[in-house]
Amino acid sequence: MQSAVATDKDIGDIRSPIDIDKLCKFLSGCSNLSSNPKIHLGPLSSLSISLPVKINQFKYGQSNPTYYIQDANHNKYILRRKPSANSKLLSRKAHNIEREFWIAYDIANLNITENFSIPVAMPLVLVEDEQCLGMVFYISEFVEGFIFHDPSMPTLTNFERDKCWESVVQVASQIHQVPVSGLVHCFPQRGKAPKGNLNYFQRQIKSLAAIHKFQSSQSNTPPIYGFGKLCDLLSHNCPPDPQLPVLIHGDFKIDNFIFDLQTYRIIAVLDWELCTIGNPIFDLANALQNYYFPRAFNSHFLGIDLSPDPKFVNLVLQKYYQIVCNLWPSNSITKDDGNLFLWITQPRMTTNEELNHINNGSSSFNTYKDIIGSFYDSPLESSSVLFKYWISAKAFSCFRLSVIIQGIHARVINGTNSSGFAEKFSGSYGAYSKLGLSLMDAGIDEGCLGTGTEKEKIDFNPKL
Repeated sequence: MQSAVATDKDIGDIRSPIDIDKLCKFLSGCSNLSSNPKIHLGPLSSLSISLPVKINQFKYGQSNPTYYIQDANHNKYILRRKPSANSKLLSRKAHNIEREFWIAYDIANLNITENFSIPVAMPLVLVEDEQCLGMVFYISEFVEGFIFHDPSMPTLTNFERDKCWESVVQVASQIHQVPVSGLVHCFPQRGKAPKGNLNYFQRQIKSLAAIHKFQSSQSNTPPIYGFGKLCDLLSHNCPPDPQLPVLIHGDFKIDNFIFDLQTYRIIAVLDWELCTIGNPIFDLANALQNYYFPRAFNSHFLGIDLSPDPKFVNLVLQKYYQIVCNLWPSNSITKDDGNLFLWITQPRMTTNEELNHINNGSSSFNTYKDIIGSFYDSPLESSSVLFKYWISAKAFSCFRLSVIIQGIHARVINGTNSSGFAEKFSGSYGAYSKLGLSLMDAGIDEGCLGTGTEKEKIDFNPKL
């Protein structure tokens, strides 16, 4: 597998058919799009693609077919569509490209209006009118750059790789500070924590359990090994959420980043479909998966030669920690910026009185030191929620991946999967759940985790 691929080279023949005649008919009427209530223009409020067009399909995209479009003027675009009409989908939750469009829309709009610098490809149009192409799709700008499929980036020098990973950490912290109140299309209760007593990880476990139950009912798709036990262990050993809402990407991984290899910086983050209000530790666990997966997993399933590297993982986590703690020399935390500092300095929980003091704009970086006190003199590993719950974050990443791959397996069986690589690893979901269980069992043996039996259990469907 190549380490880095230019974004206009990671393409091939069309595997998932697309009605080019219908698409060209739609594109020829771009000037009248605003008259259709099921068609939504992006922040630039315009779309102009010159016919004829040349179309190829990207090799990636496990659930939503993704196409490369070049028009008559050599302008380049991306089209992502659902695999079928909504009425024929196995699960609409697995193909929520509408959400992906609106997240990108709101972030791009914040970049324009509030001078943010979150790297996102500009969304141009969302088409929910299935008569246009037969299914929901959207078009965005094409970003020239390079995508790494091997997170070790073997073609780069150590200095270049470190610069790339520094950008990964910086972009993660930027996303985690996006003001939720600015995401007007995706979170109606923006600025408020999700309702109920479950935290992010518990909500995800409950949702994934329902998806697992449905997928397991499909033909030739067996249930995931040890699923119920893993649900129970994770639900009772998950990290606390930030006190105020934090945006997470939800699929934050190396092949969802486009890099500029002149500056070694991320210039676009892709695939925002799973973006939500959540816990920052998950984005980091997702990005670092291949550095704690066994070498056999990386080699067999992904075709990369990479062994576990706990030292590198620790360096990345410390860099994130340091970036967050150094962000506030001249800024006070408001209700919109995610309060990352307060979260990452747990388990010394800040009181409501202290939180109100900070949110009123009367606190500086020195005040944080006064509030947290001896925290700054403690080793990171024993002080920060980021390190205390890292085992659980890794195991949850394996758990979630097992459900995702089970879904890929179901789509391979019924012939609706779009990726050229899907069949290679579609049957591997049991291996990832076993890895998650082994991580949790090791944590219990080391005394870092509980067994899940001391507390009242959350019902994630005991029949699973």
